[in-house]
Amino acid sequence: MDLKWNTFPVYGAMLLLLLSHLHTKCNAQTDCWSDMPRITSVEENNPIGYKLGNISTEAGVTLTKLEDLSNSFGLENQTLFLTKELDFEATTQFIDVTIACLRGGNTIGAKTLTFSVDIVNVNDNSPQFDQAEYVILVKELQPLDTIVARIVATDADKDQLFYDFDKTTDGYDYFQLLTQNSPNITIKKDIDYDTAKQLKLILFARDTPAAVQGNTATATITVNVEDVDNRPPWFQPCQQLPDETTKICLSSGYTGNVNLTEKVDGPLPLDPGPLYAIDGDVGINTPITYTIVSGNELKIFAINPDSGNITMTKAAGLAGPITLSVMAAQANDLNKFALTTVTINVLKKSVYPPVFEANGYEGLVPHDAEVGSMVLQVNSFNKPLRVSARDQDFDDGVNPDLAYKVQGSTDFIVTKEGYVLINKKLTPGQLNVMVIAEDTTNLESATANIHVEVQEGNSIIYQTMSSCEAEV
Repeated sequence: MDLKWNTFPVYGAMLLLLLSHLHTKCNAQTDCWSDMPRITSVEENNPIGYKLGNISTEAGVTLTKLEDLSNSFGLENQTLFLTKELDFEATTQFIDVTIACLRGGNTIGAKTLTFSVDIVNVNDNSPQFDQAEYVILVKELQPLDTIVARIVATDADKDQLFYDFDKTTDGYDYFQLLTQNSPNITIKKDIDYDTAKQLKLILFARDTPAAVQGNTATATITVNVEDVDNRPPWFQPCQQLPDETTKICLSSGYTGNVNLTEKVDGPLPLDPGPLYAIDGDVGINTPITYTIVSGNELKIFAINPDSGNITMTKAAGLAGPITLSVMAAQANDLNKFALTTVTINVLKKSVYPPVFEANGYEGLVPHDAEVGSMVLQVNSFNKPLRVSARDQDFDDGVNPDLAYKVQGSTDFIVTKEGYVLINKKLTPGQLNVMVIAEDTTNLESATANIHVEVQEGNSIIYQTMSSCEAEV
């Protein structure tokens, strides 16, 4: 027992020493303090000198910066402030500063206050495209909703971007964005190279929805439309038949004339012009090759496969029309082709053209005569009016291939024999029409004028006079 109580003074002294040390240290920890949160938020772009907060001290305590790796803070008169503008995009989000509270100027054992500054991002940057202008190539007739391009803007503020097109451009009808937050450009309407070879788009990128004021970037997009090989050749000239999804161009064919037993040197002249075809896809313009596929069994004609010119290999031995079927095909794809007809009229050679026996003719008809009635001669009421042309190429002057027709009027028609007939009801008055006599084998012709007086008269008398038709 005595031994235990004798050791108490030793342990008691040690305990008193420890308590005294702890009391001294606690007093040291109250050398300085601050109402600033240890993690404090500060917006970027605040000016130099912006006050962060105050640090309070006990008497005899001074403050000093112990650590400021970013060199962003200053300390004056117990006030912590910024020495430079903070930029969220150029530094880390959190930066630290440590303040030491010195008693007697000694940093050893000095109390420290560490503040972490959270730099708050503000919307101070506009979105940016990599380029002001873009050029993209889009094939015509691609399916709707096909993605044809993706043009992305960036924002240093890391804001979500909202995309939209200028609605006034000609490309707006053809393209759309996948969503307002996706810059994927898709096809909204069928694109046909023939009607839209190039289109313009203006793309906006905003860092706020369109209804909210914010920053905007703009890019101009030129869309070059590429023609695809989806049409056969078209003979020229041709008539286009427009359709919503395709176009057809119809050719009426070609005609030409050659003389019987005569061989023409060089390409045959054709109407309405030389035989040729173009690629229906004008933006591709593939070379065309030509072939006679039928009608040339006697091998009278040949065709240049590159130009389409038709020439004669020998003279034709029979008069009459020869109809050739000609194919124009793409040189790189014979499955894309078009057909047309070339009619060559083989004519008997003529020395003399037909000539009317009279320079002009005069006739008479009552106004109430029936359609199909004959026009009568003016000076011979009992004889029908008859026009006649002769051809000196024939010994008797009678050309069996002559045909008569009235030009520029539907009031009358002329029979093969030359009789003039009423073609519709007439009113009293004077009529002048032109009659043509044409050799159907060589298209040589002659013209004469017919003057017809339409009188108010008795149709019964006229019909009696017309009864002489059977005697003529």
